[in-house]
This record gives sequence, C-alpha cells and structure tokens, in this order.
Amino acid sequence: MRKSRMAVLGAIVAVVVAGLVPATAAAEPNLRAFRGDVNGDRIADRVTPGVEPGGPGKTPCVFGIELGKPDGTLGASRDYTFDSPRTSAPYCPDMGVVGDLRRDGKPDLITTGFQWSEGGLLTLRLVRDKLKVTGLQPGLPFPNTLRSADFNADGYPDVWSSSKQVREIRSYNSTSDGSFVPGPISGCSSDPVPQHVIADFDGDGGDDILMSRRCEFLYWVPEIQFGSGKAPVAFAGGFQAYQVFSIDIEDDGHPDVGVISDTPQLRVQYFRNDGAGNFTWG
Repeated sequence: MRKSRMAVLGAIVAVVVAGLVPATAAAEPNLRAFRGDVNGDRIADRVTPGVEPGGPGKTPCVFGIELGKPDGTLGASRDYTFDSPRTSAPYCPDMGVVGDLRRDGKPDLITTGFQWSEGGLLTLRLVRDKLKVTGLQPGLPFPNTLRSADFNADGYPDVWSSSKQVREIRSYNSTSDGSFVPGPISGCSSDPVPQHVIADFDGDGGDDILMSRRCEFLYWVPEIQFGSGKAPVAFAGGFQAYQVFSIDIEDDGHPDVGVISDTPQLRVQYFRNDGAGNFTWG
C-alpha cells in the first residue's frame, strides 16, 4: 500500500514539475471573461467585460452576458450597460466572480479593475433584466486576479486577490448584508498570482490557501495561510523557487502538503497533517 501511495506521489510531483512555469497569462491586463450563474437558474453563464470607451468624461460600462442553457451551451451574447459609481477613470471593471452574497438565491457579480489604483470591489445584480450596481467597497489596488472561496465556513462567498504592482495578496470576507471586510489572508506577493492550492487544511470547514509566496522578488516562502485566522505555517524559506501541492498520503481524509525545490538539485519534501492544520515532516 505504501509503495502505491509513493507511486501516486511521484506521479503528482512529475506533473507539478512539468508545470513549473510562471502564470504570465493571468498577469496581463486583458479583459477576462468569468463564469457563474448570474440569473439564478442554477446554470452557469458567461460574463465578458466590454472595452471601456476612451475620451473625456464618464461613460457607461458594458458587460456582455451569454446565458447558459440546460444542454451546457451558451446563448447569444447580450450587452448590459451600467453606470459605474467610481469618480475617476478608468471607471469600468475588467474581471470578476459570481456568488450569492446575501444567500437569498439572487446571484451577485463581484468585480474589480486591473488599473484601479485605489482598488475596489464593485458589486452588481441582474434585476428585471438590467444590471444594477449594489455597492463599491475597498479592495486591493491594481489586482491581477480576483477569485472566490469560503474562508470562514459561514456559507457566504469570500474573495481573494493578488497584485504584482503592489506586491500583495489579500482576502476579503463577505458579510450577510453583501459588504466586505478585510480577511486574515495577507502578505507580500511579487507574483501576479502565486502558485497555490485551496483546501481545508485545519478541518474547520472553511477554505485555506497553501501557496508558494515570493516576497520582494527574492525570498520565497511555501506556507499555508488559514481562513480562520490561525497563525500561518511556513514549510521552508529561502532564495530559491518553491512549488507546492497537496496529497492525502495516508488516505486519512486530511490534505497533506508537498514542497518542491530545484536548487541546487530537485528535492521533494512532504508534511503530514493531523487534520487540525498541524504538520510533521516526512
């Protein structure tokens, strides 16, 4: 049994090593379509931010929405316009995720913009076939990505974001009224999107982030930051690149941690999880 588990581990390591390339695509400030159920029919739709019009003055923003069909295909794209509450250009968001912030069966679009120097989380809802702005709250400046998770296991969708420009990763927890407050995940991150794994490592039902966090372009730390606010666990640190992965080595239902380094030679370490986010090497 142990031999077969090590074979699985070896296969995962091979896949991870083969994929050791920077996530440059996510770093580009291109418009990014995102998917989710925007009209509450439990079928995934696709939202594509429109190109923000140039020229002076405030202009309406446009999202192209393709509603999903039961057979898995998408309908024709339809443009939905809305007025951004931002007071300075660029006004329009260019990335987002979908989640039911109030858990009332009415999905929300949680969006942000790559060039928003002061950051911001702009939320919208599709109401009576129109996009309605529901809030604008603080967010990470110049975000390269915006993704969702449930860090505190309360059933409400939280988000996390990372930015190469301000060298930071940060989470935001949603509240029952549809607003956001700063979450416990925070740290220096020089990569646009740190290589990472989302899983419940401490057994509290909420999501945690295992990531290879590069700070100030020099120092790497493979670590877990817990959505519960528990103190982070670092598995190494130094002036070399690390990659991380998760595997259940003992088939006990607890996600264990693997760390890969390739300087001065390829080395793989793994750390066993007791189910509560406490780890032992080997």
